[in-house]
Amino acid sequence: MATDDTDLKAPMKAIEDALAAPRPKGLRASIGSLPTLLLWWATAMPIALFVANANDPVDAVRMGRAIAEIAPPILMWSALIALALALLWPPFPAGLRLAIARIGDTLRTDRGPLMRAVSDLRNFETAARHLEAGRAANACRDYRIAIPHLIRAIELDRDAIAAHYQLGVAFLELGALKQAVQALTHVIARDPTHAFGDALLRLGRARQLGGDPVGARECLMQHEREHGGNRKSHHWLGLAHLAVGDREAARAALQVAASKANKPRNAEENWHCAKARVLLWRLPGKDSGVAR
Repeated sequence: MATDDTDLKAPMKAIEDALAAPRPKGLRASIGSLPTLLLWWATAMPIALFVANANDPVDAVRMGRAIAEIAPPILMWSALIALALALLWPPFPAGLRLAIARIGDTLRTDRGPLMRAVSDLRNFETAARHLEAGRAANACRDYRIAIPHLIRAIELDRDAIAAHYQLGVAFLELGALKQAVQALTHVIARDPTHAFGDALLRLGRARQLGGDPVGARECLMQHEREHGGNRKSHHWLGLAHLAVGDREAARAALQVAASKANKPRNAEENWHCAKARVLLWRLPGKDSGVAR
């Protein structure tokens, strides 16, 4: 399915709506903010002590003593709350680890390529340079910056499949699911194995989140057949099977996602493994077969 200029420009309203929508509240939504709050707190304390010491050394000493007095109970209660959350919602430790890993990735990401790509566009505009800027912005998780560059790259070169793929990635991350499906469908129609199957995997996820469980299952099953899959893809495939009522197929996919690892899992793999295990525990019927 081709993507015309009107289709590309129309979703900007959808993106703004997705960004302006109120964030979900509750336990799961709060987990992602905990590492950021702790990081800001740890960063702000030395700065506050330095400023206080510059103004009045006595105040700095008092502040230091106050922090030393309140830190132990804060740490103790934080540990108790984390333990309670882990008992009430088992994926909590994995979610916390993933959130910390993503913060670390964001801090370590080099923004130099994005700045150079944007600077080069001031001198001469090409589809390749816009694609480079969009790809670099996606790597920095600056999806609002990426999308205009990727749309312009497609306007300049309709056959830039990589630009359609990067555009689909940005739409999916922003929650503009209809536009993500459109862009990624365009990619798969021309290159089913694009990005080593990641385009197909993301199309399945976009359809899943967009309320199309049948289409999502077709994409994810095709991804499994052609690329073997991983913990993330099998977790999503298990969800797709559950959405259409195929419990046994869901159990088989989730068992793969939750299987015991022969080597240490990274944060994302650990997250999908934890989620798959919880789903298996909740499935009625046969023993889940989860490796402990």
